[in-house]
Order: sequence, then C-alpha cells, then structure tokens
Amino acid sequence: MDFKRLSLIKPIPTNVGQWAAVAIIIDNSRNSTLIVKRIARRNDPWSGDVAFPGGRYNSVDRDLVETAIRETLEETGIDLNSSNFMGTMEIYKPSNELLVKVLPVVFYANKIDNVKISKEELESFYWLPLDLRNTTLLKQKMKGFYENWTLIYNGITIWGMTYRILKSLLETLNLGTIPWENVGGS
Repeated sequence: MDFKRLSLIKPIPTNVGQWAAVAIIIDNSRNSTLIVKRIARRNDPWSGDVAFPGGRYNSVDRDLVETAIRETLEETGIDLNSSNFMGTMEIYKPSNELLVKVLPVVFYANKIDNVKISKEELESFYWLPLDLRNTTLLKQKMKGFYENWTLIYNGITIWGMTYRILKSLLETLNLGTIPWENVGGS
C-alpha cells in the first residue's frame, strides 16, 4: 500500500455546517476496510445507504481528522486514536447535498476487534475486502433516480460518493481498481 500519496494536512473548516469527514479504516489482519449500513430514516439523504463511518464537523473538533475519529467512535465504538493516521484524500461532494464537502481520512490498524455499532444510527457493519475481484459491478438506478455504477459484495450495494471514494482509495494506494471486467468493459 502506497500511503505516501495521501496528504498529511488536517483541514480546519471555516463553515461548521458544510463539512463532514469519513474514516477509511484499513484492517491489516483482514486486508479489508470497514463499511457501515445506515438506518433507514425519513428526511435523511443517506437513509439506508452503505457508507464509511463518519459525519458532520462539529465546533468541538479541532480539525476534520478529529471529526472522523469522534464520529467513528460514536457510530462503531472504535477508538481510532490507537490506529495510525495515514493521511487524507481529496474532498468529495455528495450529489444529493451539494453544499456539503466530505473529507475521507485514512487510518491503518493491525487488527480491529469489538465493533459495537450505535443502534440509533447504524443497522450493521461489514469488512469489505480491498481485493474486489469477487464483486459485481452494475449500472443501475438507485433511490429511483440516480443511475450510476454500483458495486455489489455479499448482497450489499455500494454506490454514489462511497463508491467514488472506494475507487479512488484503491487507485491512490496502488491496490488496483474496481473490476470493470465483470461488466465487459468500461
């Protein structure tokens, strides 16, 4: 894994309500990253979606890395202060909340145990292998109107911004790419 391609800058937002951070937790013992499934809720633009743990920046956070650490602890019980902060990726904008900017923050741990999801926020969690050869890639409509690539692994669907972050993560860390050959080309 080539972590040198990540930025070590820890951005401090100026507009509290328009920033969020997600934690990309790479577990070395599993060669996987943690993804979570959000609870289905009314008026939640990411209701029921699979995502990386994370959430909105809060004024108590010193920077967006701290946001990722705080939100991950709240959602999964994982304390990332004992994991290695490897860096940050490029900023993303979700297509359904154009004013929000999301910073993916990468952490590396030898082994993560005892994931305890918050039942108020999450339905479940999964360890997604970084080798995605046993996945299916489809172009389909999501939530009735978003048609784009979706990655399917063990019955879970990864799409939208989470899909884009995952694709970039694999390319940035020189781990390969999403297996386009499953759909007969790009």
